[in-house]
Amino acid sequence: MLFDRRQQELALRCDALQARSAQLRVALARDSQVIQAPLALADRALAGLRWLKAHPQWVGVGVAVLVVWRPRRVWRLGARLWEAWRLWGRVQRWRAALGPLLPRRR
Repeated sequence: MLFDRRQQELALRCDALQARSAQLRVALARDSQVIQAPLALADRALAGLRWLKAHPQWVGVGVAVLVVWRPRRVWRLGARLWEAWRLWGRVQRWRAALGPLLPRRR
């Protein structure tokens, strides 16, 4: 008799947990609609990067076309990228030097 009552309580709790789980799945599906478009865009970007990794010759072809078509722009862009790279390195060195003084991120 005690065992039967305990068994019924466990069965009711199991049913309640399953109903709660179903509610949470519905809420998750509804809430995830907001991020569906950005995630799809990220998936497309990753697919593009994978394609470029599989076909690296097209990067070279693109750069060659730009060099022939607009050489001055390519040099200007290259100089800007080089400066950005140097600035990034400088920022990283400053950050490493100031590390103990900066607040930690959580």
